[in-house]
Amino acid sequence: MSARPLALRAGIAAVLGGALALGLVAPANAAPVTSAVVTHHAAAKAVATKVTTAPKSLTVVAGKKATFKVGAKGTKLTYQWYVSKPGKTSFAKISGAKKSSYSVKTSSKLDGARFRVVVKGAKGKVTSKTAKLVVVSKPKVTTQPHTVLVKTGSKATFTVKAAGHALHYQWQKSVEGGAWTNVSGKTSTSIAVSTRTALDGTDYRVVVSNKAGKVASKAATLWVRSSVADPFGIGQYAELTEWALASFGTDEVTAGAVSAGAHTPPAGWGYYALSTRVYYVGEGTGNAQTGLKVVLVGGDGKTYAEGDPALVDSDPVLIESGESKELGSVALVPTSALKGAVWKVTDTSNNFSEYLAVN
Repeated sequence: MSARPLALRAGIAAVLGGALALGLVAPANAAPVTSAVVTHHAAAKAVATKVTTAPKSLTVVAGKKATFKVGAKGTKLTYQWYVSKPGKTSFAKISGAKKSSYSVKTSSKLDGARFRVVVKGAKGKVTSKTAKLVVVSKPKVTTQPHTVLVKTGSKATFTVKAAGHALHYQWQKSVEGGAWTNVSGKTSTSIAVSTRTALDGTDYRVVVSNKAGKVASKAATLWVRSSVADPFGIGQYAELTEWALASFGTDEVTAGAVSAGAHTPPAGWGYYALSTRVYYVGEGTGNAQTGLKVVLVGGDGKTYAEGDPALVDSDPVLIESGESKELGSVALVPTSALKGAVWKVTDTSNNFSEYLAVN
């Protein structure tokens, strides 16, 4: 062996010896100092896992997306969302829901579902608080308002039942088939109406609404029975059982008609005629002369029957079902009894009566 290689080896040994003395290198059988330092350094930086912002409960219109979010801090965080469906108590893992937020397209089947997330990190795991999902669907009317028949002066109440979240109600009315208009201040599940004959035949309905939309109930009709104090006015139809009629007004029979054969009324009295349009709503054919009884109830409370036969058409007034004819009725009445007087019309099939204004 030459002297040069020996000298080279000696130089290398000297360098290594110095490095060992300074701690720059380690012997082959020494512990891995560098690995220990790195591991200790990483452990010192790890942060405890903690939820800083819990997911919030949401109210969403059906068909829209609901997005739940969580805020957390820690080291090397992972997420897993869970759901407890309506009617369930346990939570099930949501496949693929592994981010700090979770979005779901809503439907009525998810109304009331609960969501939460488990956050894992290098230093532990934590479960968030639960967030509830409220899904708002378009309202649905479950019980419709019903048509009512009441006597004038009494209360008529219409009621509706509906299903849905955060419902608002607005009652409307329609007169004689006209446009629907809001009834001011009537915004609950029922409406009470102080009745009078002027409201007879008025339709009522309610519009139920929420964030998802609105729906109108079916119409219910208010039928009002008249009284002496509140008779049906000119042009209003009085609905009986087999008959319906409307008044054109009351006129005193002229002197010419009296001279045509009728007896002249006593002093202070007069013949007064009620003109009506009569509809037959029964079956087959009806005779208005026998099917209806018409008298005048004076302001004095007395009843005045039909007047002189010469002024009354005694021939049958036959009307087919669904058809109508004009009909006149006459009563001999003291002029002093006309104030506050009304006509009383009775359906002879069941003695059901209504009252018509004189004028």
